[in-house]
Amino acid sequence: MENRGLVSILVPVYNHKKFVGDLIESILYQDYPKIELLMCDDCSQDGSFKEIEKYSAKLKQWCYRFVLIRNEKNLGITKTLNKLVQLSEGEYIKVIASDDFLVEGAISKYVEYMAENPIASLVVSDAFYVNEDDHFKNINYEKLPKFYRKKPKFDAEWLQYLFKEYNCCSPTFFFRKDLLKVVGPYNENSYIEDYDFAFRVAESGTFPYYLDSPQVCYRYLKESLSHSADSYKKVKMLEAEFETLIDHKNSINEKYFMKCIREKYYVTMDTAGQENDKVIKNYLMKKGKEDFSISYWFAEKTWIIARGKSVIKKMMHYN
Repeated sequence: MENRGLVSILVPVYNHKKFVGDLIESILYQDYPKIELLMCDDCSQDGSFKEIEKYSAKLKQWCYRFVLIRNEKNLGITKTLNKLVQLSEGEYIKVIASDDFLVEGAISKYVEYMAENPIASLVVSDAFYVNEDDHFKNINYEKLPKFYRKKPKFDAEWLQYLFKEYNCCSPTFFFRKDLLKVVGPYNENSYIEDYDFAFRVAESGTFPYYLDSPQVCYRYLKESLSHSADSYKKVKMLEAEFETLIDHKNSINEKYFMKCIREKYYVTMDTAGQENDKVIKNYLMKKGKEDFSISYWFAEKTWIIARGKSVIKKMMHYN
C-alpha cells in the first residue's frame, strides 16, 4: 500500500459551514497513507473558511500535504476545480463536494480497485444518501438508502446511453490524473460540469469501472440546484442539461440524437414527431446568435410537470 500513488482530494467549498466538518472528519478517518487535501473556499458568506481553519493544524499533521486557499472573488465550481487540479500533485484525483463525506476506508478501496484494474482510468462506486441531519460521527450505514437500485451499465455503449440518461453517481468519481490529459480540464462554460465531464470521457473511448459498494455519503439537500422544488432552479437545470446534450451532439449520428431528444423532452409523441424535429432544428440554427436567449426560451416555452421523482419537459413550438 505504501508504494502506491498519492491521492489528491479536491474540495471546492461554498457556504457549507454546517457540513464541511463532516467531510474533514471523514478524511481524517481514512487509512490510506498518502493523501493530499486541497480545499478552495469560493467566497463563502457563512463562515465556511473559518470553520475549516479550525482543523488546519490537525490536517497539516495528518495529511501528506494540506492546502487551503480562498478565491478573491466568486469564480464558480468549474473554475475553482481547475484551480485545484493545477495545484494537485497526486497520481489520482478524488473530487468531493464540501457537504458530502467519505465512508471510512474509501480511498484505500478506490486505490486497491484501480490496482486490480490497471486499464481503468475512471472508477464510479455506489453511494449512500444522507440528509442535513446526518453526520459522519453518528452515521448508521445499515439504515441509509443507496444511490443505485441495480448495477449500472458501463460499457462500450456508454456514450449512447448518456444521451438517454445520466447514470453516473458523479460524487463518487475517482480517476487517474492522466485522464485529464486526454479529456482536458473541466468545462468552465458548463453549468453541470460532471455531466459534461462524463460525455468527454465517453467520447475519448473510455468508460467507468464500477466498484459495487458505497464509498461516499451524498447529501441530499432540498435547496440544492439538482433537488430544488423551485421552478426557476428546475428550469435552470433543464436548460443546462439540454445545452450539454447539444454541445456533444456531433459525437453520435443525427438520427439517434433527435430520437433521444424527442424521448427526453416531449410528453406526447403520437402526433408531434415531425413537428418536434423542426422545433429542435430551429433551436440549433438559432443557437449562438446574440439575440437568442436559451433562458428566455425555456422560461417562456416550457412547462415543468412532476411525474414521480422525474422532471418532465413539454415544450411548445418555437416560432
